[in-house]
Amino acid sequence: MTVELFGMARAIVGAPSVEVSLERPMTARRLIASLASAYPALVGTVIEASREALIAPNLLLLDGKLPVRGDTAIGEGDRPCVLFLASGG
Repeated sequence: MTVELFGMARAIVGAPSVEVSLERPMTARRLIASLASAYPALVGTVIEASREALIAPNLLLLDGKLPVRGDTAIGEGDRPCVLFLASGG
């Protein structure tokens, strides 16, 4: 599955997107674990040490609009992305 990367994740990996393999059933937690296994440099900066969740303000979005986490199902047609949501003023 292709995962688009933005912000710190993109800077660390050095690419705008990556390919990861997922076990069925596909869930947000498994996607994050696959990212952590494939790109261990993300752990501790983008991905929590548990490898089950992203570190805020990073978000996992499906199709660029629906935030997901944990056991949320991810379908083969979904387009996940890791987004760095910074606030400022």
